[in-house]
Amino acid sequence: MPPKLRGKWALGIQPRNFTWILKDKMAVCERPGGFGSSHRRVRRQEEIIWIRENGFNYVVSLIQAPHNLHNYEELGQPYRHRPM
Repeated sequence: MPPKLRGKWALGIQPRNFTWILKDKMAVCERPGGFGSSHRRVRRQEEIIWIRENGFNYVVSLIQAPHNLHNYEELGQPYRHRPM
């Protein structure tokens, strides 16, 4: 069950380096939560919530390893893993 957030965090926060590739159709951003091997769990949750609350159909992960993909499931955001 997704965590219940209150206040300004209830809708999450926009992921870092979020950019539209095709306006309102396809976007790109860095890995939710940050780019290093030790990014913040809370920030990752907030960014996934933002993705979900903004109506994205699914996330495509291009990272080789499946690290943290379970967080999308936990927060109710569909995803695809297509490592490159």
